[in-house]
Amino acid sequence: MIVKMIRILLCLTMVIAVDIAHSQERFSREDIFSFVEDLSSEDKSVSEASFKKLSGLKSDEQITHLLQAHHFYYQTSNSHMEWVFKAIGEVAVPAVFSGSIDAEGTRKSRNPRASLVLTNYLGTRALPHLMGKIRNGEFLERKKAAWAIKDITWYRGYGDTDPQALAEALHQAAEQDRDHPYIRGFCVEALRNMKHEAALPVLIALLDAEDAKKVACEGLEQLGASAEKAVPRLKQGIVDGSLPAEAITALTAIAGPDIVPFIMKNARFSTFDSNDKETVARGFCIAPHPAAVPFMEHLLWEENRRSVRAARFFALINHPSSLKNLRKCLTVRYPVDYEGANPKKKFEGTLTVLRGVVDLKATAIEHLGKQGDVQSFPIIANLLDRDPSIIVRTAAARAISEQKYNGDGVIESLKKCLQQVDSGYSAVGHRDGSLHEASVLALSHISTDEAYWVLYQCAVASEAKHKCVTFWTESKDKKIFEKFLSFTKKKRLDDLSLRNVLLSQLRRHRVHYAIQEEKTTQVRDRFLISVKDPDHFGSAADMSMDGRYTVSIDYEFYTIGYAIVIIDLAPKNPHSNAHGPTLLYKEQGESWLPMQ
Repeated sequence: MIVKMIRILLCLTMVIAVDIAHSQERFSREDIFSFVEDLSSEDKSVSEASFKKLSGLKSDEQITHLLQAHHFYYQTSNSHMEWVFKAIGEVAVPAVFSGSIDAEGTRKSRNPRASLVLTNYLGTRALPHLMGKIRNGEFLERKKAAWAIKDITWYRGYGDTDPQALAEALHQAAEQDRDHPYIRGFCVEALRNMKHEAALPVLIALLDAEDAKKVACEGLEQLGASAEKAVPRLKQGIVDGSLPAEAITALTAIAGPDIVPFIMKNARFSTFDSNDKETVARGFCIAPHPAAVPFMEHLLWEENRRSVRAARFFALINHPSSLKNLRKCLTVRYPVDYEGANPKKKFEGTLTVLRGVVDLKATAIEHLGKQGDVQSFPIIANLLDRDPSIIVRTAAARAISEQKYNGDGVIESLKKCLQQVDSGYSAVGHRDGSLHEASVLALSHISTDEAYWVLYQCAVASEAKHKCVTFWTESKDKKIFEKFLSFTKKKRLDDLSLRNVLLSQLRRHRVHYAIQEEKTTQVRDRFLISVKDPDHFGSAADMSMDGRYTVSIDYEFYTIGYAIVIIDLAPKNPHSNAHGPTLLYKEQGESWLPMQ
């Protein structure tokens, strides 16, 4: 009996040893690269087997190889790698973390794509390990951990991690490494990124630190009204000039518009440089108040992008001077040698002054359009026709659309917009085709016979042909379809566009145009006798393809001389899908002719 039990124990031990050996199977670097490549295999069994092997990796060395393979095959397997790292979980953190940044604090790595894995795949699950590192790690490890926490909190928040514990760990690391700007800076940025009240006491304390007060103000701004305890210190810093301009933005975010008179009275604007002024303008846009109007009016006419902030301020505030100031924005001139140039050849992307004028005009047009300011629309219509910036012209078309403005020459200007190229401008903020979309919408809202005729002409031939055909195809108004039919007698669309519009509109308005059911048989018999379509209805036509399909045909006849024929080809093979064409015919004299 004892001998038998010993044998059983020996067998169990061997089984366990085999299982352990299997679970700790050591794959070579080449094996792991092969598994990652196989993740994208079209053979599901191969990809599932590779996933199972990769998700069981445990050692730092093998996970390092996995990271290298991820980098090598990034374009083909990125979508699969997220699940691999999620399956491995926190076990991967040490290996991933060990190569997250180099000794200089940059995003280079011995383990390629390590930062992506930490931030996107492991995310907040890595925080407990990283918090331990910033407390007790070596200098280089603390630097790497601080950077990783900053990145994770920026993109992923803090997840299930205790925010109080995280704030304390970051504060401790920031104080411990006061002489190391990378570690301290990363920790302060992570406190800002938390956006949690647990960081509030630390952020208030950091207002007294010269190297951290700016980021601390940004963190308080993120907290908004919940950072009310910081108001006394922020007000003191504004009065004595010990805090940067970001303190004004933080104060407006926390206390709202009521704090603006205090800021205007006590802030030392004479000491602010151009970047500080833009920061202050952003704060006044957060909490618009009439007390800030003089400052923002002065800012509005400076030739830089700060004036755009001022325009947004006047768009937000209900003040007697708002419309007047925004109208003046429409008359701002571009830099020398830009006006009058071919806008297709001008690059609108990076020049600060040029971009500032473009954004200034577009912002003013947007608000004036929403307000329906009658005095500004003649100017806006002129910009639609003449402004060299496609962003400004698009904003003008949208404003005209919103208010259905039909002043002198507007329809002709919209026609010009539809006839010009609307792609390839490299204009930051402009989506290819958006000028055409806005112009089509404006003409449809103006909704006069002249406007509809322009839409039809541009559907025949223009750069915006597709947009105009789409308008006629998707319109739900019966009167618009009747206008379309009348226009076809003057000028014909190409066959495909005409067919698509007719098919869509006849079915949409079938209740108005369909021949009564009791007359359908008589019309169908006449149709079958007179139709001129040998491929489908000729004596030699065989839609069944030698009996492989069962053919069924539905007919729709319309009082305006059109017929829709739906041919359904049902295969005799039960595993195949039914299919068949939809044909459109037009009655001409005694015959029915197909429209291809």
